[in-house]
Amino acid sequence: MMNSRLSKRSLSLLIAFILVMVTASAIWVLRLTAKQPERKASQDRTWKVEVMTVAKQDYQPELTLYGRVESPFETTLTAATTAYIEAVPAREGMLVQQGQVLVKLDQRDLLLKKSQREADILNIKAKIATQNTRYQYDQRSLVEEKKLLVIARNAVARQSSLKQRNLSSVTQLEEAKQGEVQQALNVNKMELAIADHDNQLQQLQAQLKQAEALLAETLLDLERTTVKAPLTGRISQVQVAPGARVKEGESLLTLYDVANLEVRAQLPSRLLPRLKTQFPLVGQQMQPDHTTQAVDDNRSTALAGILQGTLSEVTEAQVNNRLSVQLDRFAAAVSQGQGGVDGIFRITSDSLPNLELGRSVVLNLQLPPVDDSVAVPVTAIYNSQRVFKVVDNFLQSVSVEKVGELKREGKEWALIRSTQLQVGDQLMTTQIPNAITGMKVQLTSTVVNQVKKQPANLLSNSRS
Repeated sequence: MMNSRLSKRSLSLLIAFILVMVTASAIWVLRLTAKQPERKASQDRTWKVEVMTVAKQDYQPELTLYGRVESPFETTLTAATTAYIEAVPAREGMLVQQGQVLVKLDQRDLLLKKSQREADILNIKAKIATQNTRYQYDQRSLVEEKKLLVIARNAVARQSSLKQRNLSSVTQLEEAKQGEVQQALNVNKMELAIADHDNQLQQLQAQLKQAEALLAETLLDLERTTVKAPLTGRISQVQVAPGARVKEGESLLTLYDVANLEVRAQLPSRLLPRLKTQFPLVGQQMQPDHTTQAVDDNRSTALAGILQGTLSEVTEAQVNNRLSVQLDRFAAAVSQGQGGVDGIFRITSDSLPNLELGRSVVLNLQLPPVDDSVAVPVTAIYNSQRVFKVVDNFLQSVSVEKVGELKREGKEWALIRSTQLQVGDQLMTTQIPNAITGMKVQLTSTVVNQVKKQPANLLSNSRS
């Protein structure tokens, strides 16, 4: 039985081996008899590209800045004294005029203090009158006291003469001398009182001035219980309500001057040297009387900005809705975490909109013109330093200097400059991968550079 099993197993292995060999032979025959595909002759790939004709002009690069609305005159009004809030006519967001009543404090405590100060003044004035009367009395009394001193001295002389003649006793002589000394003391006291009159009067007058100053302070606090707007502005925050009790120096409300709004925007560090040396600037200088005076070098800035919007081409219909600003000065310090110095732009629009503090602003800063610059689409630049011009349908690499950017009709344009670019050259504007010199291209369209300068009367800012 064992032999029968081995023979069946050997037969199975033999059949499997034969099948494998037949299959391999069939595959080999099919590969030999199969037709080979015809190979096409290799040829270089030709890229279809768009080109533009180079035109050089004195373009002004533009710099997009992002800032916020600020006011150099933002003030927080505080309570001049401890009192209860009587009324709060002011409301957040309200536009108020200078001198308008904003908050009223209860005056009763100050009225009582005022009466006390007035009583103190009357008391001191009465003391001054008493001192003057006493001075006059002391002067008259001094004359009489001196007469009594002469009499006392004569009595001593008489008693001494009598004693020498044994007509008077020692006791009588001593009593006469004691009377003379006592009278001399009275005269000295009277002379001291008269000599000290000026000092006493000055002390009383100093007390009077102090009392009058306290009364003036009370009257000033009484006047300040009616809190008025120190300037024409807009209320940004109200911190009290009627019935509340506030302490001296506690905040009541905050407002800012709407006539002196500014925009603060961070300037890139790489452009600071150029801006500070080339950019026209209007600044301010402190005068000896602690006032500021604008210093103008007879040059004007070219600025355009849009509040909370996307930069776009300015049309005549949008001019009336724009907000013009002007670079006024550079910040004197760099905030921690910032990479550049802030530029402060003052708003110069004739009609000032209701701008909120902290509102976002997008500014389009016009830099000084660059001679012989070319405006090209951003797709025409490779690695920020190369472009390709097309010569006889072949690419030729040109090294360029990128001098800025600008935006026209909703499109981003880069400003470049190179001595290797000539007017009329065809510049490739299509972005193709791995572009190199010598690559063959096919032109699909050619356009003339028609980027126009921004009209001077449209260099202003738009209000969203």
